[in-house]
Amino acid sequence: MRPIAEALLVRAGSRVAHLHLALQQVLIEIGNERGDYRLARESQERAMALVRARWGEHSPEFGLTLLGLAPTLAYQGDDRGAIATAQRAAEVLTATLGPTHPDVATALSVE
Repeated sequence: MRPIAEALLVRAGSRVAHLHLALQQVLIEIGNERGDYRLARESQERAMALVRARWGEHSPEFGLTLLGLAPTLAYQGDDRGAIATAQRAAEVLTATLGPTHPDVATALSVE
């Protein structure tokens, strides 16, 4: 995504940002299901950039986006990266949502 378009998207508001993030997540799933890991990874990178710009790295959105990256890494054969990413997601989600939140359990189950 071009920097100007990304900046406008970030300023557009939470609803638009959430819709864009949802679109990227759909593209990630399509890429993973079809074995098009390049599409999945590019969509994941766009999603990460959006989340960083809109909510920052210490937000539940960032933790969930990291958690979504873990399967993509595993599908690409990067098991170490997938586990490290899931662990980082668990850290962010624990800090933002609390240790008993179901998303934390999901992140921990990837290990």
